[in-house]
This record gives sequence, structure tokens and C-alpha cells, in this order.
Amino acid sequence: MIERDISQSAGSHARWEMNQSKANLSIQGAWDVKRHFTLPAMTHKRDAQVIAERIGRLPGVRGAETDIGRQRVTVVYDITRLDYQHVLDALVDTGFPIPDSWWSRLKANWLQGLDENGRENANAPDAPCCSNPKGVAPTRRH
Repeated sequence: MIERDISQSAGSHARWEMNQSKANLSIQGAWDVKRHFTLPAMTHKRDAQVIAERIGRLPGVRGAETDIGRQRVTVVYDITRLDYQHVLDALVDTGFPIPDSWWSRLKANWLQGLDENGRENANAPDAPCCSNPKGVAPTRRH
């Protein structure tokens, strides 16, 4: 089971970490991504705790960090199991939506597209190569 630790450091900065390791906010696998979400409604320590707990329950989340001063949450997740829109939906369901602006919508659509493309690449069959044309012409006789 994943161990959750919510601790306070200097200032208004709360950190949630899986297995109590700062390395969880680094990219560990080929399909891990780090995404930042600006949350204007996150203004208190308890807000950060609620967000971290909710994000931490999503499948594929490697780690999350909340920064109350910057009103931002950073999430590292595996795009083969989770995507930007699902994280965004979880934040909205928790009561912490991102700003509703043209830039936020553009960014959300762009990042969702990157996650979908990455997931498709992760699940794609091995590509043929000039030295190994397996799959290009499987019924071809030599």
C-alpha cells in the first residue's frame, strides 16, 4: 500500500509524497510526465491537503506537490494510466478548477493531446526497420 505523508516546510508550502521520497517528482519512466496546474482557489494549508489526497488516489500518479504561495500543484503521472483531462476533472470535482481563460483552455487541449499521443505511442507495435522488416510484408516470400 502507498504511504501518504503530508508535511509542512518553510512558509506556506505543503508537500505530499509517495513513500516519503522527493525523487517521486522526477520523471522515472519513459511514459511519465510532469504537469503544473494553477489553482486560484487554493489559499490554505487544508486546501493543499485535500488536493494532494485526491490527486494521490488517481491511478498512475507518481507524486504531487502543492505550492500555496504560487497557488499551483505539480503532478507527475504515467500517461499510459492517466491523462491531463482526468487530473483536471479530479481537481474540478474537489472544488479547485483551473482559471477559465483562453490560455488555460489552449494549454489544457495541447497537454491532453500530448498525453493521448504518448499513450498511443506506448501501445503501438514495434515499428519495422530496414534491417528488420517484420510486419511490413509478413506474407512476402524470399
